[in-house]
Amino acid sequence: MGRDIGSQMFDNWSRTQMPSIRSGAMAAGGFGGSRQGVVEANGMNDMNRQYGQALTSMYGNDWSQQQGRNLQQQGLNNSYDLGLRSNDLQNRSVNNSYDLGLRSSDLGFANLDANINQQNFNNNLAGANFGMGVYGMMNGMNQQGINSGTQMQNTPLDYQKYFTNSANATGGMGGSSTGTVGSSSNPTMQGLGLYQYGSQNGGGMNNIGGADFTKYLMNGTM
Repeated sequence: MGRDIGSQMFDNWSRTQMPSIRSGAMAAGGFGGSRQGVVEANGMNDMNRQYGQALTSMYGNDWSQQQGRNLQQQGLNNSYDLGLRSNDLQNRSVNNSYDLGLRSSDLGFANLDANINQQNFNNNLAGANFGMGVYGMMNGMNQQGINSGTQMQNTPLDYQKYFTNSANATGGMGGSSTGTVGSSSNPTMQGLGLYQYGSQNGGGMNNIGGADFTKYLMNGTM
């Protein structure tokens, strides 16, 4: 644009103003004189001044417009940066929400695992208590068996002690006197008498019968 302005002004000078000045000088009879030179110098000075003013105005307007464009570009850049930051903030919010969801899920799974472990522990504890109960019942049954065996073992000994004491009582425990008080009878003594009687007659308890002898000892009758 500056070049075009200069070209237009030079063409106007060389094609219009310069021929007009020379024609006037020739008409006045001063062609080639100092007056002609002064007029041409003033015309050249005016052309240069106009050319400078045109360029200054053009460049000034261009600078102002460039500042406006720069300001507009800066605003666009700021808006773009603000949009990027807004997107970044939104992405961070989404990521934070996602991480929070993952942590909530992890916490839920952790609680589930804890509940499962606690339930397994309770089941193991219940099984252990059940086993202890079974062992306790088995120990009780074993103790009952021991008591029954002990009773079975001690029963013949008790009978033997009973018969021994009865025999000692019948024999007077080493004394020489015997007697009968009133009309009462002693079943044990009678039973032992029957046993002696059976022994003397060839058979002992086999002739009387063990069941009859036991019945006699308990009831006093055959």
